Amino acid sequence: MIGLITKPWDQMLEAVSRAADYCDTSARELGVSHNLPAGSPSATPTLSGATRDTSARPTDIARCHGIYLEGPFISPLHKGAHDVSALINPTPERITELLDAARGHLKMITIAPELPGGIEAIGTLSAHGIVAAFGHSDADYDTTKTAIAHGMRHFTHLFNAMNPIHHRRPGPIIAALEAFRRGENITVEIINDGIHLHPSVVQWAFNSFARGADTRELTSEAAIRATAGVVKADEAGSVESGVVLVTDSMSAATLGDGAYSLGGMDVEVSAGKAVLAGTDTIAGSTLTLERSVQRARDLGIPQTLIHQASWENPLRLISASPSIGQR
Repeated sequence: MIGLITKPWDQMLEAVSRAADYCDTSARELGVSHNLPAGSPSATPTLSGATRDTSARPTDIARCHGIYLEGPFISPLHKGAHDVSALINPTPERITELLDAARGHLKMITIAPELPGGIEAIGTLSAHGIVAAFGHSDADYDTTKTAIAHGMRHFTHLFNAMNPIHHRRPGPIIAALEAFRRGENITVEIINDGIHLHPSVVQWAFNSFARGADTRELTSEAAIRATAGVVKADEAGSVESGVVLVTDSMSAATLGDGAYSLGGMDVEVSAGKAVLAGTDTIAGSTLTLERSVQRARDLGIPQTLIHQASWENPLRLISASPSIGQR
């Protein structure tokens, strides 16, 4: 869904101006047909100015379906590779400024609900048809339940940059799972690169965020060993998946190991793993969508669930037409 357009915010304007051509060329070659140009804002004035300039080009934006922001309303405790000096609270004034600047083109924003103004912001964004996504957050179980009740329905790169499952502090993942099992419209992102998540956790996510005819173990040892890696569609029956496969990729994807920049910070890529220079902090990925899909097949995930996670669920999330981008 996000594809490769994850430029730092100070390069957002140039990225969006070329987004339509990018979606039609290199992104499609990597299995991406629909895209949300993504940015990580560096400061409030830049946020307003860049979003306003971006939204002034409706033709380009329409081809790429809108704008996605990962920040600046995220927790400094789970900032990941984001610049902590750029993080701010989602006050009503800032949300209004953002909505005015985007002029209807903002599709999704990752937000930490525990921040001052967070719950109110989720309600406001949801009321405007914008996906308020949980992510880079220190929220606990109860706060996450409150956020879901106010319209939060998507979880950015599940497990990463959030509190884990604990037997006395269940946390946001259990809150999301409970809501999904109740039949609520919850989707969760998975970065299936073998770095962000262990393969068994990917399997757990596909098994857990599934509902329908028979949600018992959807993967099997036989399927995992299968050389083709494709499970017969009827193995999954009429199961509905809540998983969305994403890449979280940065500019190093397809370019190889070396030194790069992300949001003004130095990034080192070695053996395909991107980290902030001199640290072990993961800085996005070098994953492509086609490799994410193949890895899911190799894990024995039923093909019908892979199709939902890589195509149907992302389209539904951003309300895009499936006919766009087909070939």
